[in-house]
Amino acid sequence: MKKWHRTAGAGLLVATMLIGGTAQAKPDAVYEEIQAAIEAVGERVTGVGLQVDALADAVDAQADRSLRVQVDVDPAACAAGTTGCTTSFSTEPAAHGNGQPVRVVFQVTHRGEPVSGLGPERIQIRNSFVPAGAASIKLCEPELCTENHFFAGLNGMYMAWIIPVGNLPWKGGRYVGTVRVTDAQGQRGWGLMSYSIPKTP
Repeated sequence: MKKWHRTAGAGLLVATMLIGGTAQAKPDAVYEEIQAAIEAVGERVTGVGLQVDALADAVDAQADRSLRVQVDVDPAACAAGTTGCTTSFSTEPAAHGNGQPVRVVFQVTHRGEPVSGLGPERIQIRNSFVPAGAASIKLCEPELCTENHFFAGLNGMYMAWIIPVGNLPWKGGRYVGTVRVTDAQGQRGWGLMSYSIPKTP
């Protein structure tokens, strides 16, 4: 008759034919077969481990190239008489029908550390969705928003002012876009920008 024995550790079943109480398979041959099976499983596990390590390295490499950008938008900043509004604009909040600048404050970090020293040439602010008939937006020029149109602060903090393209008036409604940052090493990051322009001043 056949008797099945489960080997410890390898998880394999070894069939031994017993005739008159004597095993036909030699113990050394059975041991070598089990060892070969264990080594084959080990090689497959090692291969999977190498693939996991390679994937982890790829994730780490991507993280090394990615910047994190956190964004806050304030359409009413000019109402507080903030510098950047007082030269060519009034102390009114951005609203439907006017062209008051909107303040964008954002922080740039890389792997938890602040990224400082970036200039406006490394910043792109774009709207993806705007109200019907509204213009896109751009960084406010120095001659309109003074020398404070873009300010780099400490701890990776930045402040910029945006206005409609062509110096057109705002259309009331919801605006959604991104702030894209590229550092000197070519690493990039995007932050979501969402704000509403009141339909009445």
